[in-house]
Amino acid sequence: GTPTEIEVAGYNGHKPMIVSLPLSEVKRLTGIEVPKEEALGILTRLGFEPQGSSDVVKVTVPSWRPDIDG
Repeated sequence: GTPTEIEVAGYNGHKPMIVSLPLSEVKRLTGIEVPKEEALGILTRLGFEPQGSSDVVKVTVPSWRPDIDG
């Protein structure tokens, strides 16, 4: 036989989720004032993919964080 790709029954693949994050929510949720560039850096280091430069950024959630639902 010829080897093929692995198939997992019932798994349709990861569908990236994008959520809107108002950066003002960081202070409300944590009680800490975090500058925009630092917040974007933290998100990136945690595996998120922030996009945009306004006060509301679009963030792609990593596949291993099913607890983030926007």
